[in-house]
Amino acid sequence: MDSQNRKKVIIFTYYWPPCSSPGVWRFLKLSKYLLDYGWDPIIVTVKNGSYPNSDPSLLNDIPKEIKTYKTKTIEPFLIYNMLQGKKDKKVPEAMAGIKDSKKWYQRFSRFVRANMFIPDPRIGWRKYAVKQAEEIIKHEKIDAIITTSPPNSAHMIGLDIKKKFNIPWLMDFRDPWTSSYVNQLFLKRMDFVERKDKKMEDECLINADGVIGIGPGLLDEYSDRNKNITVLYNGFDEDNFGDKVLDLKTDQFIISWVGNFKPNMQTVAFWEALDELIAEHKDFKDKFRVQFVGNIDPNVLQYLMDKQLDHLLIIQGFVKHEKALEYMKDSNLLLFIIPHSAYSKNIMSGKIFEYVASQTPMLSLGPVDGDAAVLVNQAERAPMIAYEDKESMKKSIMEHFNAWKANNGISAKHNSDFSQFTRKKLAGKLAKILNEISSNE
Repeated sequence: MDSQNRKKVIIFTYYWPPCSSPGVWRFLKLSKYLLDYGWDPIIVTVKNGSYPNSDPSLLNDIPKEIKTYKTKTIEPFLIYNMLQGKKDKKVPEAMAGIKDSKKWYQRFSRFVRANMFIPDPRIGWRKYAVKQAEEIIKHEKIDAIITTSPPNSAHMIGLDIKKKFNIPWLMDFRDPWTSSYVNQLFLKRMDFVERKDKKMEDECLINADGVIGIGPGLLDEYSDRNKNITVLYNGFDEDNFGDKVLDLKTDQFIISWVGNFKPNMQTVAFWEALDELIAEHKDFKDKFRVQFVGNIDPNVLQYLMDKQLDHLLIIQGFVKHEKALEYMKDSNLLLFIIPHSAYSKNIMSGKIFEYVASQTPMLSLGPVDGDAAVLVNQAERAPMIAYEDKESMKKSIMEHFNAWKANNGISAKHNSDFSQFTRKKLAGKLAKILNEISSNE
């Protein structure tokens, strides 16, 4: 496309390389492919943010055409870590290991996190990001802005810029705002804080020119405050997957969870199912292992030790994304769990797309009538199993295990057409939305 006809969009994202949290991938990949549709992304992010994990090699994934501005921010997690005797700003993934802690500083930090930082502890980024945006707008013609959450503080940045410059604004939700599971499970908020947070959410939704989210549930959640709402799934980058994944022979039957295992993913019936299968089938006991690739909540790990299942675990810890994809492809069965929440039906985990693209069979646990269940069926994988349906879990696991044994240690791969969920096609959909809201000005 002729350079004179190209458009520019500022994307405000707290999570950006070298951060390696799940929040990075959506706009790292969408930005890469927006370039193909006539939009030049300009990234505004933080300098030295607080992340669960970092991977400097991800900086190589940023196309050279994309301008990136890193601003100052005020990080309360530094104080929290100092109370623990730590010197860095690394934070636990989704409050992992904190919820049930009896340590005074963790209880105190939860109270402060819930009631002093509204909408969230990243609010210290707001003034710096707005200032940086003002400088960019002075020197470049900006056709649209995007804010992506969490953190929801990013949307307060968008609101400030919308009010001052009236630039078309698109809000992106990877998780809900006031109804997020973090608020439900971990943060005890005072009534006036909940009201203030809700008022912020309402004001942003009313003023935004459009809203996108990772699943259909958001249409129900926000349609009363914004009529221009579109589902934009996370998808997968086809550059990371070949056309056909080769069958792999394994000596053990490996059930893998790839990603961070958070407290609200703990599903007791799954472990009870494995416990019973061990007692009922000696060959299963001798041959199977459960592999965790990523951070695992300490309370979950302690539970497995108490159940004397820890000797059947393979703990890989955090690995780079490229290596994580290899583990997906090389496993015999991928464990997929929708986080437990009052809004579980609406949750659309980004993990599902790369799981499907890996072509490895899946054991999916969650609401059988939820958004993710529909996608699992569309991908022609085994249907979603309810959290408490232990017998169906046992049956599914043994079917996969017996098929693996019958095929001399090789698990069959799935090759269903999932091409509509490639990052490139989804970026084309995003470009169309940006064209629409920018042409209305």
